[in-house]
Amino acid sequence: MTPRHADVMFVLEGVPGVLAVYALAARHEGGFDLAIEVSRSSFASAAHYALLRVLSYEECGRILYRVPSHGDLLPRPMVNATRLSLTSAERELARMRVGPLPSAVATDMSPSSDSAAAEPVRRSRRLTRPPSDAPFSALVVDLGDDVHESLRTVFRGDARHRIEPDQAAAAETALTRPFHIILCSAPAALGMRGFLARVASEDRAGGDGIVVVAPARDVPYVKWNLARWHRKNPILATPIDDTLLRHEAFREHVELFARAAAAEVAGLEGDRIHRPCFRRFQVLVIDEELATEILFSSGIPGGGADVALATNAIDAFEHVVSRDVDLVLCSATLRADGGEPFYRVLWRLSPGLKRRTVLVTPPDAVPASAPRSSPARFVERPLRRETIARVIEDFTRG
Repeated sequence: MTPRHADVMFVLEGVPGVLAVYALAARHEGGFDLAIEVSRSSFASAAHYALLRVLSYEECGRILYRVPSHGDLLPRPMVNATRLSLTSAERELARMRVGPLPSAVATDMSPSSDSAAAEPVRRSRRLTRPPSDAPFSALVVDLGDDVHESLRTVFRGDARHRIEPDQAAAAETALTRPFHIILCSAPAALGMRGFLARVASEDRAGGDGIVVVAPARDVPYVKWNLARWHRKNPILATPIDDTLLRHEAFREHVELFARAAAAEVAGLEGDRIHRPCFRRFQVLVIDEELATEILFSSGIPGGGADVALATNAIDAFEHVVSRDVDLVLCSATLRADGGEPFYRVLWRLSPGLKRRTVLVTPPDAVPASAPRSSPARFVERPLRRETIARVIEDFTRG
């Protein structure tokens, strides 16, 4: 057995679903030089990620995976193949070359002994959050242009992205510079020298916020791998859904969510509304804040208009589909199922409300430099009677 074959056998020991490994007698037209039998096709991804510890992507592409079944014929490349097995001596030599298996240590997110000796651990460093008024920033680790384009689409020009292909450089960047979101490919994230391991060696709790990106077919294995080491990292499947990406980015950054919403409506010119002749002006306030509910419980604001309050998405839907609405004050932070901003769902339901929507944002969420329009397209919490009256007056003036 060659050292390369021994290393392959060593890293596959204990991988779920791997039944046997074969060395092929000679290169065939398919270019395969190793064959791996797995109990189910879904376990091939588990073997693939384990092999990345000792093989390149190109070498992994020359491996034939097979799910044996009763009575089937061997594929042509496996004719005269040799089944591999490790002796104790070969296993120890492979352990010296590759390092211990993840199961041999307390956690695969801890640095190996040799890397710990070479690089002193500075446990004082932590992943930090940018200031509330900082533009959106993302660290993208070992991911392609498609993810970068998704970020540009979701966050438009108000974004700064840093792309790092190397795990070691990316970990150093993450621990020394603040980012709103960090996305890392599954191959780069997992493993004893992976990105998660390097970050967790100094900030284990903060590392749980790193988003792992994997092909949809590999998500079950990535979840299993993270769960067995008690990791809680969110996972995004490729191709990435923009709504899910927005949800992950804004999960811990409400001010960013409100700022992106304000930027979206600031470019829309608000429609002036003529007061109806035969009915009162209808206003719907959609806000989940307790302070707003208390305001309405002490008397309905609005003067000469009928102002209603909806504190959740279901109540707001029922109101919009059952009666006329002339103006909407909608919470910029309220989300529908799946994390999509609720005001966007509302616009799909009733496109005419797009230019008659005013966003209610948290205090100081919208920077002073944000463009202002008349009538106003966003107001800050807490909502007050005079604020609602002023918005109604702005939209009905003239």
